[in-house]
Amino acid sequence: EFESLMRRIDQRVGEMSTLFELTCSRPTTYAKLLEQANLALGSIVNEQERLLRELEAARQEAKKLTEQLRLANLKLLNESRKDALTGIANRRHLEEFLENELKRSLRYGQPLAVLFIDIDNFKSINDRCGHLSGDSVLKQFAESLENNVRVNDLVCRYGGEEFVVALLETSVSGAIIVAERIRRFIESTHYFGANAKIPQYLTVSIGVAAWAPQDGAVELKALIEKADHAMYRA
Repeated sequence: EFESLMRRIDQRVGEMSTLFELTCSRPTTYAKLLEQANLALGSIVNEQERLLRELEAARQEAKKLTEQLRLANLKLLNESRKDALTGIANRRHLEEFLENELKRSLRYGQPLAVLFIDIDNFKSINDRCGHLSGDSVLKQFAESLENNVRVNDLVCRYGGEEFVVALLETSVSGAIIVAERIRRFIESTHYFGANAKIPQYLTVSIGVAAWAPQDGAVELKALIEKADHAMYRA
């Protein structure tokens, strides 16, 4: 009906224009209007699709950046828990680890032991061979400790030539066995300084402290100090 009306208007406009000698534009047909509307709608749809593609690309980029940030933060966290020289756990990581394990041990009724290890007369290596040789020996020593404990245990450089080993689900008798095994291994191993020619022979003093659920609550600091004092007695 609308199309028919447009045609009649078009015809009458033509007649009147001729009568009054006027020049006027012809009215747009319904089909033409629909075509123009479809073109405009198509343009809107194309623009919407473009914006959606850009939005998806931005979303993927944001997802990628978020993952990169997560990995960077994880790497930073891991690096902050490592000893810069030896690559093993540092004191901060040890304290976090023991805090969690003491709670877990109390919950499940499992014992926990700590070894405090000091390299005897380590200063003499630095004095005789230099600090680079001392650093090389410390790296090898840390590797020796890790090779003599279980994968779930934690080896930490506590500071200087002092190291701490946290032994999970280990009683005092079991910890003494591990400590003796480490002591014998270190004593029988050759360590090489920076020049890799002259072997260094090491001995260690080890203090043992253990905690069991029947002992009641214990503070992390007290457990480490007990092992430290035992090491000095050794």
